[in-house]
Order: sequence, then structure tokens, then C-alpha cells
Amino acid sequence: MVNDFKQKYNNFQVIATSLKAQTLVQKCDFSKPTLLLIGNEAKGLSKFLLDTADEFVKINMNNMIDSLNVACATTACLYEISRQRLEKNTH
Repeated sequence: MVNDFKQKYNNFQVIATSLKAQTLVQKCDFSKPTLLLIGNEAKGLSKFLLDTADEFVKINMNNMIDSLNVACATTACLYEISRQRLEKNTH
């Protein structure tokens, strides 16, 4: 099933958010076509979706907060994707 998913979306990088990720969302290259996977605060992403990811990223937060709700996490990630792509197009 994971192979079918990868074949269908082989022109995209699959980026998943995870609290355990080592890479900050700001350090990920979003210039390529991207499928962004964001899980909910309580359960995160399913095993299937985690298995499809090419890279895992996390949102930089202070020590008082360990996670964001899905709407806030999506907003933060989409902001970073937009920032990178706008920056790339202005150079």
C-alpha cells in the first residue's frame, strides 16, 4: 500500500510533522512540489502516513508548549512554505 502511494505521488516530496523530528520546518526545502502531512494533537499521524514520509519536521516552540492544534500547526507550516517560495521567486 505504501508503494502504491509513493508511485502515485512520485513527483512530490512527502513531508510529515512530528514532535520527534530533528529537522525544524524552517530548515526543510519546500521549493519542490510537496505533500504536507500534519496529524492532530492527540494522535498525530497514522503509521501508514508516517511510513510514506520522506522527511520529518517539527515546528520550533518554547519549552512551555509541546504541541499545537492541527489548524495552528498547518498555518505555521504553510507560512514557512510560502515564505520560502516567495523568497526564491524574488531572487
